[in-house]
Amino acid sequence: MKSFIISLCCILSGGAILAQSPKLPAKSLKTSTGVTQTPATIQSSATKPGLTSKSATTQSPALSQASATSPVYSRMKIKLPFATAEKEYFVQKMGHFFVLNGDIIVGNDFPKTMSYSVDDNDYRWANATLPIVVDPSIYANNLGNEVHRAISMFNNRTELCLVPRGNEKNYIRIVFSSTIAGAGLSSIGCQGGEQALFLSASASQGTVMHELMHAAGFYHEQCREDRDQFIKINGDNIKEGLENNFQTEGGVARGYYDFCSIMHYPKNAFSKNDQPTIECIQNGMTINCPDCIGNRTYFSDDDINGIDKFYSNVSRFPCQASFPNPHAQMQFPNIYPSASQSAMAAFQHRAKLASQEKPFIGGTTTTYADKSGSNLVRFVGAYPNFHEVRKGNNIIGGTIFLKSTTAGWQDIPLAELGNPPLDDFAARMRATQNYAVRNGYVGGFPNFFHKDYGKGIVCGTVLIGNGGAEWRDVSLVELGNPALDNIAARMTTANDYAFKNGYLGGFPTFYHTDYGKGIVCGIILIKKNAGEWRDVVVVEGPK
Repeated sequence: MKSFIISLCCILSGGAILAQSPKLPAKSLKTSTGVTQTPATIQSSATKPGLTSKSATTQSPALSQASATSPVYSRMKIKLPFATAEKEYFVQKMGHFFVLNGDIIVGNDFPKTMSYSVDDNDYRWANATLPIVVDPSIYANNLGNEVHRAISMFNNRTELCLVPRGNEKNYIRIVFSSTIAGAGLSSIGCQGGEQALFLSASASQGTVMHELMHAAGFYHEQCREDRDQFIKINGDNIKEGLENNFQTEGGVARGYYDFCSIMHYPKNAFSKNDQPTIECIQNGMTINCPDCIGNRTYFSDDDINGIDKFYSNVSRFPCQASFPNPHAQMQFPNIYPSASQSAMAAFQHRAKLASQEKPFIGGTTTTYADKSGSNLVRFVGAYPNFHEVRKGNNIIGGTIFLKSTTAGWQDIPLAELGNPPLDDFAARMRATQNYAVRNGYVGGFPNFFHKDYGKGIVCGTVLIGNGGAEWRDVSLVELGNPALDNIAARMTTANDYAFKNGYLGGFPTFYHTDYGKGIVCGIILIKKNAGEWRDVVVVEGPK
């Protein structure tokens, strides 16, 4: 399977595009929550009005309608590695992948899909050796130390050897993803060829160990087919829509049931109320779970014994293979963009699309204006909602275009924005929101273009008044509990909340706080008359 490439990294991030637009009249700020806190904000960047490229499609907002806060599952018949029979599971679509129980890749929608139905495939790695490629994206997103510490745990405590790939045909590429729902994703066992293991910004050393165990051929401990002798699943405490993360898996249970395994969920996994979703039982009676349940720090003795048993034809302990970390102190922004750089490139791309649209009359672009007039309308900016789907060979992304009747564009001096770091997406979003509120707007966002004309850096900024948007504090729970450091998850969940509540779209200000009743996040909600939703080509595949 070819390695998965985050499509945002393929977006053109060209030079600065700047042009002055009339400033909107200042508007008083209102919120729909009564919260007097300054709403969360976004930072700005400069661009010329009309900074966009033509939308490649005229679809309705199918992407937003299709994506809800709760995951969507479909039924799939699969014969999992090491299972004796095919079984029907509920799987979640996550990007291009079909995912079982939160983090096990069981298929994809690429033209050549992986298959788990080959009976003569052992799925174990030859000579208990896992060739590894650590993708530059891991280092660019500050996950290098987590990955290398996890690899050292394998090589110093187990009989598995994780080695830098040479010319081996079968190998694992560990790659960063800003679009997965959890901390990591992996397939089970050796799939053949290159197979990807994905990590998000929230991944820890324990996450990497857990996902590498999947890649070595191991399943979740709490999903063993004999698990009901040892645990009870409390369905009443599981978040709505996440019940399917507790399906039993068809792999072989190796050794005693191990509450302390690196492969066991914590007792409150996917809980909606902080009450246990997993209870420990003995002889049918509830008992206290050991403190180690859900461990993501170390291999338990049974983890190590299970590896030894599974790879019993290899006799070496410990492996002590060398896996140097030559890039521990290095970044690779020009090779593989960080999550911030990818998000900024996506905003730049949509700004270019907006600038290239022809002026139009009224509420539709089907009637174009031949000359300027009082009813002339154009798009002053656009932003991605980070929903993407594959259509044919292309990847298309949901985009909100804003009309000149409800929003305006300005070049704002970086100093007036508080001098946020130009390469920090969230900081620039917050700084832009601060500027917008301070100047009487509901909110705004940067187009992430900037330039110095000789009097200091100015940043292209889209500002939205009361006629085009509202600001609201929304509880993190209502947003589906996205990771606060995951840009893509914050963007998609804000958009989904907005669409579900009757708005055209929405984006986070990247401010959040806890007033004593749980975390709330600042959201700018775009009114339906303020613009248009379009699906646009993000990555164009081969013809």
